[in-house]
Amino acid sequence: MAKDDEPTDDLPAAAWARMAAEVPAETPVHRLDYGDADQRAEMDGPDELPSDEPLEMVDAPIQIRKPFSRADKQRNQRRLPT
Repeated sequence: MAKDDEPTDDLPAAAWARMAAEVPAETPVHRLDYGDADQRAEMDGPDELPSDEPLEMVDAPIQIRKPFSRADKQRNQRRLPT
């Protein structure tokens, strides 16, 4: 087993250059996993997002409903069967 500072002779540099030439530059979409697709979408920017999905802010304020009044609480109560 070689240490970090010792050179290894697994593959010569010429073999690496030949392998790099054989690998296609663009990977087909069906081979990408979901993380790659999400990263690609982030890198492409929001200009290329489909328009059928509305953009929603991550930190958008939420609507807090006012608490129920006593009348609302009584209206929602059912009588218990006896």
